[in-house]
Amino acid sequence: MKTRRDFLKQGGAALAGSGLGAGAANAAAQGAGDSAGYKRSGQLVVDFRIRPPFKGFLTTANYKGADPPSIEAFMREMDQAGIDRAVILGRQTPPSMRYRGSWGLPYGSVPNDDIAELVERYPDRLLAFAGIDGATGDAALLEIERCRKLGFSGIALDNGWGDPPLNDDDPSLFPIYEKCQADKLVVALTNSIAVGPDMDYCKPIHVQRLGNRFRELKIVVPHAFWPWVSLACAAALRNPNLFLIPDYYIGMPGATEYVDWANGRLSKQILFASSYPGSGLVEAIETYAKLGFASDDIRGQVMGANAAGLLGL
Repeated sequence: MKTRRDFLKQGGAALAGSGLGAGAANAAAQGAGDSAGYKRSGQLVVDFRIRPPFKGFLTTANYKGADPPSIEAFMREMDQAGIDRAVILGRQTPPSMRYRGSWGLPYGSVPNDDIAELVERYPDRLLAFAGIDGATGDAALLEIERCRKLGFSGIALDNGWGDPPLNDDDPSLFPIYEKCQADKLVVALTNSIAVGPDMDYCKPIHVQRLGNRFRELKIVVPHAFWPWVSLACAAALRNPNLFLIPDYYIGMPGATEYVDWANGRLSKQILFASSYPGSGLVEAIETYAKLGFASDDIRGQVMGANAAGLLGL
């Protein structure tokens, strides 16, 4: 039987692909903070990206070969970590899109009804972003509307792993962005070295162009475009509707620049997330507790206040 820690280590490697799981493990190893002590400060904590051990998520590559905890155990870990709210990001990727590495497995897809069921079970703790396949045209728009009526707060796209792969500013995606802007749905665009056939797909310029075109659209970027850290922060500086989520990439080379910018002009545009199971919840809290934020106020913004404003909490 795999231990809980074995599961988390494997989950980190699963999410990030070859080489990146070690970076996540290193980030966790740096944390030695007291998450309960952080909660005593009274700050709201919002984890902006989780993929919990529930139904369809268990069929994805994130959980391959793992012995995941029950959803009840996961919620207890949220309590232990001091996380008040968490955002479930759905995923819809076609079977033809596969990890580049030793697995060769599809990323996988999760029915949005599974997410809705879990949020209904824990309405005061969880929020929902619908997984959308941007390459499906009108069907994507219909699914967005269906999920909006179910109370979802936003949508999640992995355009670099579509069939065909798309850059985030591909004109074929504009009707999706137009609808989300009109309906005030937040759009999550996962971007990093692990997304897309090559690294052009994760360049921040694509999302900056998108932010310029749809100025009222709120865009969050899990993995925060790593390794394009300087360009990512510059794009966010130019676009106040763009929010960066470094999640477990905060432990990768060069990622301390996200903290430098959080201490400066991006204090309201950096968001905390564990990207569970890429990192354990307690491990993520402890890692961020050790980062060099310039003040408790800035730390509080990153850990929850920025997310609360974005999500209307």
